[in-house]
Formats: sequence, structure tokens, C-alpha cells
Amino acid sequence: MIYFYDKKTNDIVGTIQGKIHNKEQLGMWIGDKEKIGRVVVHWRPTKWYTKTGDELPKECLQACDEQGNLLAFSADFDPECPKELKKLFQEADKNPRILSENFKHDPQSGFVRQKTKEETVATKGFDVASLGGSEDAQNNIREKEARLRTILDPSQPMEKRFETLVELLEVRKKVMSGG
Repeated sequence: MIYFYDKKTNDIVGTIQGKIHNKEQLGMWIGDKEKIGRVVVHWRPTKWYTKTGDELPKECLQACDEQGNLLAFSADFDPECPKELKKLFQEADKNPRILSENFKHDPQSGFVRQKTKEETVATKGFDVASLGGSEDAQNNIREKEARLRTILDPSQPMEKRFETLVELLEVRKKVMSGG
């Protein structure tokens, strides 16, 4: 997994999913290298499996079948990061929005840290719970804003980003007016 962050604010601005990256992916960047930093989270295989799903011992990794094909077909991976972040990166591998919505890059550790409540409110614009209304209505608002904010990704075409911004402003205007 590769994540990109704004060097000024440490906000996470994008990710490239995957546990193994080729040269082309490792050369990719989002935005200006002067303003955007990146962290490559390396993953190491912990268990290997054959095509039939049988676990393969480490000493048999180079073993081949009768046709000369390697027996090792797939593997389980763990991220190479501080122990307390392993579960987070495993979840982010399935849902990368977790990183941008709830975490910031931490220059001290070189990885990520949980956003403070103030940073979360600043990122999301307002505290939906303070508006009142049913839990379903609040979740609906959160869901719409998160979806729209995700679409406002620098990798999206400018026209799409502008359309989405207009949409986002309409949703906020409706919510703020009590509608």
C-alpha cells in the first residue's frame, strides 16, 4: 500500500492499494512532489499456499510440480509497520477511506496517527450529531458527505471535481437550513 499526504497539513490525500507493487506503481505520484509526500507500506508474506489451498512450508517455496510450475500460488501478508498499526493497515487494505477520514500522516513515526476530534470536525465541516435529528438521518448526512468528499480527489478530472463540489454545497445548504 502506498499513501500520499499533504506535507503542509499532513492530511492523507490518496492511496494506491495492494501489497506488492511493480516499478510503474512505485513511480506513481499524486500531485506536486514538493507539496505531496508519500509512504510505501511494505507487506511481507507470512504463509504460503498451493492452488488447492494447502499451506506450504517455507522450505518448499521453490518446489515445483511435474510441469515445472511453482507450488506456491498465494500467500497471507502482514504490513511492516509498528505493531499497533498492523490491524489498521489490514483494514485500510480493504477500505482505503479509513485512512483519509480518520488519520493523518505523523512525521515523527513516519506512519499515521488518529485525528483529534478537532481535526475530524474541521475535515468533515461540522459535527453532524449537534444538528439533532434521528440517528438514521445523521448517518445519511455523514454518508453523503463522505461519499462526496471522496470524489473530490485530486486524481479525478477537474470537471468531475467541480460538479461534485456543487453537489456537496447543495447538501450542506440543505442540512444547515434544516431541510
